[in-house]
Formats: sequence, structure tokens, C-alpha cells
Amino acid sequence: RVELKRCKRTLQKAIHLAPRDWSLQFNMALVLKTSAESVMTGARDSHLDWTKDAEARALEPPPFTKQDLEQVRNELMVMRRVSHMLSQIQQEHQFPKDKRKEAEGIDKWGENASKVLPQYMEAMEDMREQYDKAKSEMQEQEEAVLAARKEEEKEKEEAAKAKLQLQYERARMLEARKNVLTQAGDFLKAKPKMSKAKHGDEFDDFIDDEAAKGRLDKNKMSHHQEKEAAEKATLLEGMRIFLAASDDEGGEGSEGEEGASKMRQFLDSDDDDDG
Repeated sequence: RVELKRCKRTLQKAIHLAPRDWSLQFNMALVLKTSAESVMTGARDSHLDWTKDAEARALEPPPFTKQDLEQVRNELMVMRRVSHMLSQIQQEHQFPKDKRKEAEGIDKWGENASKVLPQYMEAMEDMREQYDKAKSEMQEQEEAVLAARKEEEKEKEEAAKAKLQLQYERARMLEARKNVLTQAGDFLKAKPKMSKAKHGDEFDDFIDDEAAKGRLDKNKMSHHQEKEAAEKATLLEGMRIFLAASDDEGGEGSEGEEGASKMRQFLDSDDDDDG
């Protein structure tokens, strides 16, 4: 196509310099026919391949567009006008007869091509629409995948933030608990060890003041009860001795003296207790 475009530009310049050179006009019509035929054949073949391969609809754009075929239509009009003019030349010296026949064939081919060209244009337009649709669907799928991936990353990020927040809350609770413990008065003070192996209750007084007072009262009560029991036993012993002396008044003198001696001891012990 590049070479054909170059040929057209060269012929246009030459025709501009020699407008009545019919051989240049014939060559221009021939180049235009070849260019139009190339575009239409390529469009037909690409459409056939495109309809057979559905994946190609989204992967590769159509090689020809509607604008390319519109340009072909314009070139066909120029080609038919030039070829029809050449076919009407009667002077042999101006334009050979065999060339006139060939020009008539070019004109006929242009007429047929102009009839089927609209179908080619519709096919190219349909290819472009299908390509744009498939490409749009692929873009939507890619966007959906990207959106899902972003949502997943967002959920992971939120989960990580929640985990960090939980760790922060735990650390804050531990810090608050540590502050409560460190602000207590007995923090890091050694406490007396209580041992059940020791005899007695010698460490009971370390519990509190009430317990110590109760222990002292208990000791006082025990001492008082022992004293009362001793006094009661002494009194009973004195009464026994007294009664024994009364019963032995008519007996021997030695026994009476013994009883009197025990009575005096009992009375002396009462005096000592009172003192």
C-alpha cells in the first residue's frame, strides 16, 4: 500500500505537468484499480478470519476501517471517470485500441466494485463494533478482578488494623493494671511467712490488732481459771482437814495435834495469798 501511494503521488505530479498525456491517465487508472482491489481483498480475507476466530475479536483490531473503504470509494469514482474517458478515444495515434479495451475493463470492474463496496463497509463497521464490545467486556472483567483484589487487600488491611487495635487495648489494660499494682502501698514489701509447722500460735498476733487482743484475752482467761481451780482445791482440802479434826476429838492426842498443825498451815497459806 505504501508503494501504491507513492506511485499515485508521482503520477499526480506528472499529470499536472502533462495533462493530455493519455498514457499517464491510463497508468493512474490502473494504479487506482490495483489499490482498491488490494484494500477490498484484504478486508474480505480479514473479515473471514475474524469471524472464524472469536478470540481475535478482542485481541486484535480490524486491519481495515470504514474510512479506508470510503477512500476506496472516492478512488473508484476517479478511476471510473478516467477509464471511461480513455475508452471513448477514437484516434489510434492518440490512444491505442488495445488500451481502450483494457480501459473499458477497468471501468467495468469499477462499476461492479462500487456495487459491492457498501457490503464491505458494513462488514468493517460490524467488525469494529464487535471488537469494541469484546474489548469493553475484557476491560470490565479486568476492572472487576482489580476491584475484587482491592477489596481483598482492604479487608486484609482492616483485619491487620483490628489486630493492632486489639494488641493496643491489651497493652493498655496491662499498663493500667501495672499502674494499679505499683501505686499500692504494700508493693514489693516482704510479707511474713506463715508456717503451720511451728508449735502454738506465736505468729497469730501478726494478723491484726483484733486477733492479737483476742489472743491476750484468751491467755488471761486461762490463767484466771487455773487460779480459781487452785483456790477451790485448797478450800476443799481445808474443809476436809477441818472435818477430819472434828471427827477425831475423842481419839488419840497425836492425831489431834496433827490435825491442828494442818489447820494452822491452811490458815497461814490464806494469809500469804491475801498478802
